[in-house]
Amino acid sequence: MIKVVMFDLGQTLIDEASRQPFPHAVEALTAITKAHPAPKTCLVSDFKMELTPAKAMKEYVAILEAAGLRSFFEPVQKRVTLSNHAGTLKPSRKIFEKALQRLGVPATPFKHCCFITENAAHIKAVREKLHMQAFQFGVDFTDWAEVPAMLGVASPSASSSSWHTISVPRHEDLKDIQVEVPDSPHALEEVKSYVASLANNEQIAGRPGKPALRATHALVTDPQGQRRLVRKRFSQF
Repeated sequence: MIKVVMFDLGQTLIDEASRQPFPHAVEALTAITKAHPAPKTCLVSDFKMELTPAKAMKEYVAILEAAGLRSFFEPVQKRVTLSNHAGTLKPSRKIFEKALQRLGVPATPFKHCCFITENAAHIKAVREKLHMQAFQFGVDFTDWAEVPAMLGVASPSASSSSWHTISVPRHEDLKDIQVEVPDSPHALEEVKSYVASLANNEQIAGRPGKPALRATHALVTDPQGQRRLVRKRFSQF
């Protein structure tokens, strides 16, 4: 179960060129923070190590505010951790420990934490060395609209959903499987694309002869004999 979600900022939540959020990032953060139960969330970033923590925070929070994201990480003194605070850069264990300490949950095991970044080296390090869950923007997902479901959370105001039968191209063992789709326009095509990404990244457990070392979802057979794709430990996407 994911109890803490740590986000990178530049090139993950915001485009560094425009310093504005990527599409659907605001909606994703809203859904995550309004979920029940909601995981604790914070930012963990490398930032101008030559500055003191106080000066670095001032500049960083100004960027966060200009992007319209500050409200999601208040109070910033608890929910923003910079490399300046830890005296080291990601993916050092020390910076993530400092983030949990500042967040007020220092005893939370890394296995119950999820880190989201675009940096492939950081993803590899936190998965292999810290045994933290991690999602890479641009690889594990390309649209922030997918993220609340990937984290296994849903907003209380989320729309209803229904089960649909789909087949994943180029994956014969994923033919005619049931997936849960929100009852909203274009949702079916978005879910199809998402499931194809899961299959291509070996994130689906329960596939004969195809072990998934970092599975986020699993194929299960319901009492009627239908194969359903469900998020591990959760009943829906």
